[in-house]
Amino acid sequence: MAHLQSSVFELPKYLIDSVHKEGVVAYVGRGMFWTKMSADMGCTIAMSNLAHLYTSSFHEYDLAKRYARMAAERGDSTAMNTLGVMYAKGLGFRQNYVQAFKYYQKAYETNRNPVIIGNLANCYRKGHGVEQDLNKAEELMAEASSLQNMPF
Repeated sequence: MAHLQSSVFELPKYLIDSVHKEGVVAYVGRGMFWTKMSADMGCTIAMSNLAHLYTSSFHEYDLAKRYARMAAERGDSTAMNTLGVMYAKGLGFRQNYVQAFKYYQKAYETNRNPVIIGNLANCYRKGHGVEQDLNKAEELMAEASSLQNMPF
């Protein structure tokens, strides 16, 4: 039990404080606690989810990089996409479209979901990290669109 108690203090202090202020400790605090525990125990999906949360909601880019890299090394396409977004927007990294494109491409090769395809298509459309190719961008957007209409 001592291990569990010490791990909760590794959450960002402002997150713990804001959770207490909002009165939803039982839901958000425990959810983050168990997600972090799962990630630290090797759960790839938890690593990827933390990377996304730390990037998009909490702006803790060092933690986001840590968990995204761990999940991406295990083949998680969502984490690869998160790293691509971080490079493209300069979140925790120096902005680097070539690296962003590499992560989007690797994510696409692993899992062709509409969000990943859309990010890759935007690279081709804008010429970010790859030579601009509007035909390729259009093909990818058509692929993404067809996937969005599929029942899951």
